[in-house]
Amino acid sequence: MQIEGLLLDIDGVLAISWEPIPGSIEALAAFRRAQIPICLITNTTTHTRAGLAQILGDAGCDIEPSEIVTAVTATADYVRVVSVQRMTGAGLRGIAETIVTLAQAEGLTAHARSIELRTALPDARSARERPGRPSTTRTGPARRGKS
Repeated sequence: MQIEGLLLDIDGVLAISWEPIPGSIEALAAFRRAQIPICLITNTTTHTRAGLAQILGDAGCDIEPSEIVTAVTATADYVRVVSVQRMTGAGLRGIAETIVTLAQAEGLTAHARSIELRTALPDARSARERPGRPSTTRTGPARRGKS
């Protein structure tokens, strides 16, 4: 049986309170030498992937931000596969602060700013949205890879 890759949780598997568990750094190095792809997962929302890579790097783990999946990035990836989202202006206003916070946490400042601008419009409607109709945002396979 050939191992095609490893999916490892950070907290409790590689580290506890950002301190490496004994043997975890050596294990990651062994996986690298064996050319086994690694993906680290975490449900933390307090650090960006770059921030986590820096913390882990400072502890001796050789990890790239692209090898980390956070709760925020997993949610963003999930939302991207939804083909059509419909949201009223009131709905957008209701979740705008959360979207902006999550986008800023991941360094997606342009996305955060677009939400801020949309909610600044009268009734939180886009310039193209007609009165009485929900806002439609198209995402999914046709846009995948164009973020």
